[in-house]
Amino acid sequence: MEPKQDPAAPGGSTLPSDRVDALRDYAWKYFQFHADQRLKTFNFFVLFATVLIGGGLTLLKDETIPRAGIAVGFFLLAFFAFVFWKLDQRNKDLIRHGEAALKHIEQMPYAAGAPDEITQIFSSEERATTKHRSTTPHYKILIRRFSFSENFALVFATIGAIGIALGVATSLGLGSADHNAPVVAHTPTVFPAEALATPTSASPTTAPASVIPSPP
Repeated sequence: MEPKQDPAAPGGSTLPSDRVDALRDYAWKYFQFHADQRLKTFNFFVLFATVLIGGGLTLLKDETIPRAGIAVGFFLLAFFAFVFWKLDQRNKDLIRHGEAALKHIEQMPYAAGAPDEITQIFSSEERATTKHRSTTPHYKILIRRFSFSENFALVFATIGAIGIALGVATSLGLGSADHNAPVVAHTPTVFPAEALATPTSASPTTAPASVIPSPP
């Protein structure tokens, strides 16, 4: 069992290799669990938002469904976007705890010599990312690499803005429901020409002349 030095230990004491491996396995499982949870939570929100937006737009075509309920649903979408964004921030903090532990274990030198910088995946990635961001201006968005947090925040903000916009548009359309109602055409009643003719005064009725017998 080869001992490994712990830089944080007083006096530069060493740790057994199996102890270091156990710490690395523990830190990796911690990091993997929260990283996987973060991606699953984000995917669930995107699916949820897609279904809610599509369902709301479909219900708008039905005149029998109250527009107020649909507007509330759109505003709730913006609220849920904020909640999931805060949840993503919490997951990010937990992931960083795992990353810090893995970086610390990577930098623990072997008793026989210094650590290999190439195999320090988390540490070398951090150095490369820091160098890239320090040399790439913010306005060069086409070549600047965004972090997961920046990309997720952009999606949350976009969906939240869509929810607010659809909620406002639906609310403003509440009073125009009557204008969207189908117009019933009134067909004028056509009367016969005889009925529209002006009645003329009736001629006096002449009684038939009585037949008077001639005298014999």
